[in-house]
Amino acid sequence: MTIDNKKKTRKTRKTKKISKRVIEMLNDPTSVWGKNPELEKFWGDLASGNKVVLIYKDKTHKYVNMPKRFTKKHQSMLSNFDEDKDVVAVLSSQMSQDAYEVYLYPKAKNNSVEYVIKHYEKYFKPILPGAKMRVPL
Repeated sequence: MTIDNKKKTRKTRKTKKISKRVIEMLNDPTSVWGKNPELEKFWGDLASGNKVVLIYKDKTHKYVNMPKRFTKKHQSMLSNFDEDKDVVAVLSSQMSQDAYEVYLYPKAKNNSVEYVIKHYEKYFKPILPGAKMRVPL
């Protein structure tokens, strides 16, 4: 698309293009991607390691921004969450797409993120017995 301005010079406007692969993925009825965008964004934040969700004894929850993975600060924050008596669970996710495609979306379907967090025991399982850290399994 070309645009003429006052000086009669031509500029081209960039248009957003969607690749054929993405179009096929969105149109595929068996694909889980694009069906629940809020849940996808929630999972993306957890999988990237940027955020975790803390579940407290009084059934409230809180999003916590995390430092970069594999740093001492990250590990110390996780150990602080484990030691805190008020924290019941720490929700996170693996970086694999299978965590969303195989474990989280098939169980959650069109449920909201708030519903998934409220009923976290159904969607997130502990990594180790007795551990507070939970991931989609």
